[in-house]
Amino acid sequence: MKRLVFGCLLLVIAGATVREAFALGSDFTNDQIAAAGKHCIHGFQVNEQSVVFFAGDAAQLNRDLPKYLEGAYASRKVVLHVGTKRAESPWDTKPRDTFADWSVNTRDDPADAAKATPRMLMQIDIWLGSKIRLEDLRIPDGFKVVSGGAIEKFIQQRKQQPT
Repeated sequence: MKRLVFGCLLLVIAGATVREAFALGSDFTNDQIAAAGKHCIHGFQVNEQSVVFFAGDAAQLNRDLPKYLEGAYASRKVVLHVGTKRAESPWDTKPRDTFADWSVNTRDDPADAAKATPRMLMQIDIWLGSKIRLEDLRIPDGFKVVSGGAIEKFIQQRKQQPT
């Protein structure tokens, strides 16, 4: 009987702490944030993915973008969004009060996961409207530029409304 009670207690403790003990990802340490640059405000790693958040204006982003052309990436994409973005991790239990102006997401290409040398993909998300204006943005050649879809979604919803 004592073994049963002890076993149940052990399962309850393990279940309550499993998130911390067996997490597949983690937030960046202060040293990792500092190494990412003075405009880095948050970052995390999960599985084969790394996401780093930055705060700054268009001039700073324009200086940083050419640096992202370095390295062996199979593709580089810039996604433009309207509005703001909280710098947060997938496991956050409450919203952070930290807002990002852009993020850099690098990950293995899932289509190439079985290959000996996986291809890395890079996506830079930029949020327009706070410190970055579209007319000030200078995206160098080498990046595919796409919309985050907010404007298209708004237009589509507008078309569906009766006039």
